[in-house]
Amino acid sequence: MSSEVTEPLAQLFENGLPRHRSSLDEEWRAATSACAAFPAVHRAMTRITGEDRVSFLHGMLTNDVRRLAPPAGLPAAFLNDSAHVVADMRLYCGIDAFEIDCLSWRRDALHAGLDRYLIADDVEIEVDEKRVPLVCLEGPESSVVAERCVAAPGEIEPFATAPGRFAGEDLAVHAVSDSGGSGRLISGPPALRDALLDACSAAGATPAGLATLDVLRVEAGIAWAGVDMDESTLLMEIGLPEVISRTKGCYLGQETVERVSARGQVNRSLTALAIDADLARMPVGSLAVYAEGAAVVGSVMSRVYSPALGVVLGMGLLHRKAREASLQVALGDDRVPCRVVEFPRPRS
Repeated sequence: MSSEVTEPLAQLFENGLPRHRSSLDEEWRAATSACAAFPAVHRAMTRITGEDRVSFLHGMLTNDVRRLAPPAGLPAAFLNDSAHVVADMRLYCGIDAFEIDCLSWRRDALHAGLDRYLIADDVEIEVDEKRVPLVCLEGPESSVVAERCVAAPGEIEPFATAPGRFAGEDLAVHAVSDSGGSGRLISGPPALRDALLDACSAAGATPAGLATLDVLRVEAGIAWAGVDMDESTLLMEIGLPEVISRTKGCYLGQETVERVSARGQVNRSLTALAIDADLARMPVGSLAVYAEGAAVVGSVMSRVYSPALGVVLGMGLLHRKAREASLQVALGDDRVPCRVVEFPRPRS
């Protein structure tokens, strides 16, 4: 069974990146029960240096940057001043720098947003061309494969970074996942990617394509900036409480975050829909969700075939009243039948 993919990934595939290395079913089984190795070309690193880097990022990002010390990391988001999402990220703390790991197609927007607030701060924002995301390992055996392949420690705290080594080069191994489960992201010199993928395969990982990773993250209810959310999406609508510190001082967008949190709910929330349709025949792009009476109650962008459910699974933002009332809903101009379901793979 094949799957459609989100637009940024589709552009990568048009440039020659394989959608799958074997089949969706084989790669999905490996990522959920053993280990799958993906080329990490969908991620990008930004290096933040300078004496004011801690105070600057602490005032820009949603999480508590000041509590970090090497080799710890944390998830965070960068918002505009009305709390809409510019980019979500992982922040890794080094001895003399931070590294921001975000989706590759959101890095330019993130840089532009941060640059806007750089005035007299001693901060440098740069792309480190010598160290890039190389390989994503996903699955319960990802730590075992990383230990075999690059001599990384078996135990790493979530979002922390540990050293690794491969082909005579120093690598960084980050305890993060793109699929909502156990994972490792390995970064290092870009010329090593192909050889490292082969080595991960020899160490027990199943080679996999990013079309499968797209399926895994939709099943886990992980929205991607620039796909399922944009700068009209409130952070609270996509359900990422772990990226928000409730105890830190001011940050960009905090007033709106606190006001919505005090209200106790948002009008829209990230929702899974089981869709009664042939995925290959569905139109691309955002599709409106209609309730009875032709009222628009939301929209769906990501649509994949879900091995976990055995159906086409869509992810979008639906109005809370549509969910509370369990209304019968339909998708797109053709009014394709669909129903609200739970995401089949809860994030750990």
